[in-house]
Amino acid sequence: MFFNVTEAEKELAVKLNLPIYGCDPALNYLGTKSGSRTIFKETGILTPNGFENINSVAEITEAIYQLKIAKPQLEKAVIKTQ
Repeated sequence: MFFNVTEAEKELAVKLNLPIYGCDPALNYLGTKSGSRTIFKETGILTPNGFENINSVAEITEAIYQLKIAKPQLEKAVIKTQ
């Protein structure tokens, strides 16, 4: 069993009339780190300080800078990649 299903896998399962045990590809974003943080924020669930949808070194640099401004005592940061 798997979690992320591609559009090609979904199309094949539909054409062969076979079940596919995974999420619809339209929901794959929800299983990402950014998707999870977005949902948590929207529903009021506390999450560690951080940012979503960071896609470049410049955005990483800016995000760390913003975290340091918000929390001057910050000495470390974690960068999670997809």
